[in-house]
Amino acid sequence: MNGGRPQDQVREVEQLRRRLSLVPDNIDARLRLVACLAQSYRYGDALEELRTLIRLDPNNLLARRLREELLEQARQRTPPASGASPRR
Repeated sequence: MNGGRPQDQVREVEQLRRRLSLVPDNIDARLRLVACLAQSYRYGDALEELRTLIRLDPNNLLARRLREELLEQARQRTPPASGASPRR
């Protein structure tokens, strides 16, 4: 990831989104976007990108493992609403 400054993270996310708008099935770019979003604590966005990635490549074990890790991180950072379970 570029630096660690928030503006660098925003710039990298924008660049990756532009790249994916041109080549939406670019698995490597989508994985990088997931990592950038997760590092910015944007777990919902990262999980949405992982859902797309898994639709594109259902056998991608890395994407499935990352999804489980992100769900766990999101659970630890955000207490679930009363009786609600996290969306998968």
